[in-house]
Amino acid sequence: MDRFTHEHLGFYVSWVDANLRNPDRHSPTIGILLCAGRNDNVVRYALAGTNQPLAVADYTYAPLPAAAREAVPTDVELAAAAGAALTYLTDEGTAAEGKGP
Repeated sequence: MDRFTHEHLGFYVSWVDANLRNPDRHSPTIGILLCAGRNDNVVRYALAGTNQPLAVADYTYAPLPAAAREAVPTDVELAAAAGAALTYLTDEGTAAEGKGP
C-alpha cells in the first residue's frame, strides 16, 4: 500500500473493465483506492478530470481502538488479500477464455 499519486486514478478501473468485467453480467466498475497517504489537493484535481466513479481514502489502522483493530485487517493483510483475489479473478478469466488451466 503506497501513497496516492494521480497515476493510480483511472488505471485500475480501466484495467478491471478491460480484463475482469463482463458487461453482460456486471455493472460498471467503481474505483475505491485505499492508500497509505494522500494530498487532498492532488486528489481533488486528479478526480476533476475523470468521469469514472472513483473514491480515494487513507487506510488508517494504528489510530483505531483496539476492538476495531481486531475486526479489520492490517494494511499488509488487506494488500495480500487484494493480491490473492486479483490473482484468482485473473486466473478464472483466463481459464474461462480457454487460455489457461
